Amino acid sequence: MAIKQIERKYFGKIEEVIEPPNLIEIQNASYRDFLQLGVDPAKRRSFGLEAVFRELFPIESY
Repeated sequence: MAIKQIERKYFGKIEEVIEPPNLIEIQNASYRDFLQLGVDPAKRRSFGLEAVFRELFPIESY
């Protein structure tokens, strides 16, 4: 069975194309921020993974 090619008509004009962002770099930067890489452990903000660790540790028995 032959597949019929559909003719597409395009009526728009693209004058300026925006360069797509580097999505991998955005993910890497977000991950580095989440882990707070490069920040001294004593100076880390209570944010991201650090906030989770501060909430859970030390584990106390009630």
